[in-house]
Amino acid sequence: MEDVMEVMKFKTGRTRLPKLGIRVTLKPNQYFKNYGPVEDMRQFRENLCEIFDTNYDPDYKDEEVLGMQLYLTTDTGYELSIIYCDQNTEDETFILGHEATHTICALGLEHKLVEALKKEGLDFDPFEFYDDEEDIANVGGIFASYLEYKRYAEDFSDLMDLRYFTMAHMEKDDIAVEEGLFDDYLIP
Repeated sequence: MEDVMEVMKFKTGRTRLPKLGIRVTLKPNQYFKNYGPVEDMRQFRENLCEIFDTNYDPDYKDEEVLGMQLYLTTDTGYELSIIYCDQNTEDETFILGHEATHTICALGLEHKLVEALKKEGLDFDPFEFYDDEEDIANVGGIFASYLEYKRYAEDFSDLMDLRYFTMAHMEKDDIAVEEGLFDDYLIP
């Protein structure tokens, strides 16, 4: 299995999660791989399932999905987290931040997201606020978008407005997020 992980360029040990900018240290049996944008989400998932000799029957329609985190455990005790997104999405940052947050949850690294939010002045713990992992992953996607757009803030006031906007979206009861959430806020 380690040979397969090496050939496929999986990461273990110290690695950085995409779009979130969060550095994590994976246990020796934990592996992570970000494939980024892929041409055909369904075919890519099927190929991964074939490589890892597993069945994965999603409870959604493929055309509804813009990103995916595939978490697998092997008979030998390895934990694999694989993320990727549709190459046609307009909001790769949000999607990969969302999927990287699923990795955080799957690998027991929840404290890393809370620390990253606090470091940015966003005093918010999504694990206390939400029970549903999809809502928590949306917080990760919003945070990734915040990180991308904050570089366009022209002054402290802009940055504070962006923080307020971000917190307001993180604390929504219905956190379903549409593509381009930040597009009207700060246009790069």
